[in-house]
Amino acid sequence: SRALTILSKKELEAETYIAVVDEELCSGCGICISVCPYQAIELITEDDKKRAKVNEALCMGCGACTAACPSGAMQQRGFKDKEILSMIEVLSK
Repeated sequence: SRALTILSKKELEAETYIAVVDEELCSGCGICISVCPYQAIELITEDDKKRAKVNEALCMGCGACTAACPSGAMQQRGFKDKEILSMIEVLSK
C-alpha cells in the first residue's frame, strides 16, 4: 500500500542536500568555484559586493565547496554546522 501511495502522487519531493550560500558571510573569494566538480557555482555582483551563487539544477551536493569555504558561508542544506553540532550534542548524552 505504501508503493501505491507514492505512485498516486502527481509530484514527489526529493531530499536535496545542495549547497546554500549565507550571503552575509560570503566574501566572494571564488574558492568554492575552483573546487566545484559540477561547475554549479558562479560569482555574482549585487550592490557592489561579489558573492557566490549556487545553480541548484547543477549542484550534486558533494560538499567540496562547503569544505573549502574559508568564511563558512557555504553550507549543505540539511547539514548546517548548527544542525550537526546539535545532533552531536544529543548523541553524546
